[in-house]
Amino acid sequence: MLLSVFLCLAIQGIVYAKRVAEKFEVINGNYDSRLVGSTMITYTENGILMHHSEDHTIGSTLHFAKEYELLYINAVLQLIPLSYTKDDIFLDIGANIGTWTVPLANAINPFGGRVYSFEAILDTYYFLGANIALNGLQNVNAFNVALGDKPETRLVPKNDYTSGANLGGFSISIFDQVFGGVAGSGDGKTSESFDSTRYQEVTIDTVDNLMDRGVIPSCPVFMKIG
Repeated sequence: MLLSVFLCLAIQGIVYAKRVAEKFEVINGNYDSRLVGSTMITYTENGILMHHSEDHTIGSTLHFAKEYELLYINAVLQLIPLSYTKDDIFLDIGANIGTWTVPLANAINPFGGRVYSFEAILDTYYFLGANIALNGLQNVNAFNVALGDKPETRLVPKNDYTSGANLGGFSISIFDQVFGGVAGSGDGKTSESFDSTRYQEVTIDTVDNLMDRGVIPSCPVFMKIG
């Protein structure tokens, strides 16, 4: 009986894997970025990266160029063997879907280093987590938190998948200047005052607070912002 159940599950797993594999298109021996629905997985020089099909900035660049900001990433990676020591920390602030997190985590893993990645927009954070898992990274801590100069809670726009904009590419300070600030605590503006289908609450913390609480265990040696 147990053997029958095992064989049944194994066959189901093989069939499912075959169906998933058939969703991809092979070009020059490499998998292209195509998957069912609105989610795409692209094999890139940054790593294996899942992204939304309507992301016309990072996602489109990954799909067509098979890399994103690799020139800058490689410049940082060249410094790592010279300056990195065991247990050093890299901060990726505004990690988006992980185009920096993934290659940096792979590079510092032999040195025992860790990447602490911060992404405020919830939908984008989900993609970040998926990409950490897809690349089998064990040396990344990811947080659905924004970092700023003071702790607070703010309301910010959610990703608009119909806009063709840079999904997750968002600046609270610019938004405040243009729209007068959709803010949270301290401003008399709460989540009840705004359309929850368009806005989400974002927790903002500081690097100093996270270090004081031991969330970030030591002073980072590298910090990428935005």
